[in-house]
Amino acid sequence: MKSDFEPCLGHPSGKVITPAAHRALLAWSDDGLNFQRPEDKQAGFLMDQVSVPDAVVLPSGRIMIYLITGCRIVNGIREDSNDIAVALSDLEGEPGSWIFKNVTFTGKPKNFETPLDPNVVVLPGGKINLLTTVFWKDGESKKSGIASFSSIDGGFTFTYQGLVYPDIIDPENYRFNDVNWQIITGEPGEAKGMALSRDDGRTFEPLGTFPDNMVVHEIAETDLPGVYRGYISGTEGIISYIASSDPWMDWEREPGFRLGLDPSSNLESCAIRFPTVVRLTSGRYLMIYETVIPGCQCNDDPVCE
Repeated sequence: MKSDFEPCLGHPSGKVITPAAHRALLAWSDDGLNFQRPEDKQAGFLMDQVSVPDAVVLPSGRIMIYLITGCRIVNGIREDSNDIAVALSDLEGEPGSWIFKNVTFTGKPKNFETPLDPNVVVLPGGKINLLTTVFWKDGESKKSGIASFSSIDGGFTFTYQGLVYPDIIDPENYRFNDVNWQIITGEPGEAKGMALSRDDGRTFEPLGTFPDNMVVHEIAETDLPGVYRGYISGTEGIISYIASSDPWMDWEREPGFRLGLDPSSNLESCAIRFPTVVRLTSGRYLMIYETVIPGCQCNDDPVCE
């Protein structure tokens, strides 16, 4: 398999869209609690000018990381973008093993803007479901919601399945079983919500809020059967909560940090956030996280040197 594009390196100058100021980096753990960057710092580099990564591991062991890209290099020419692409590795994320592919959406309503904020789930049988934020115009007002897309070609082409949760953005979702599929997300106005589906992701009903009004960026399995961990961007690094029993609605904060900012590497600055964690076929855990590229301002309307 060949890449559709090459990632951009570094950052552009001047005022940029948010993805263009951010990069995705990698860290590994043996227990899902203590993550370490590789000794060769460049081995922990994934992509520049990207945002909000989310990952799954397919039954084959392939890692699929979906992100919003701020630009791509196609046939040697830089192309600005603000849409979803995927990075994949069949070698547990080893340096040089990443392939970069475009993602195509079909069947979505014509008034929908480009889907954003990817969050992916592998269903029984290997089918891939992708929930995204979508925006559309309704008269003079702009609305948002979470739409469901499904792929049967390995995660590159997704077909629209419907709007599953209106008025919400930035989905984190996890399918615990056939009758417990949860979304933990944010909505306009910064309210942090939880929702539950008992019909395998076709509709979601509000549950309330996550403890401490947190927005979870990833839910991942642990070494213990039936025990799950939620990973969250904290003010000083990545923190986690744990849920130990069905229906996985009672979450407790775990002490310490799973990973902290390391500006000494010259690869990251300002903060680390949007952690996504997957358990690899080897039993190790891989974290993909977002940081600000050194040289860019630490805000949501960035300017880069």
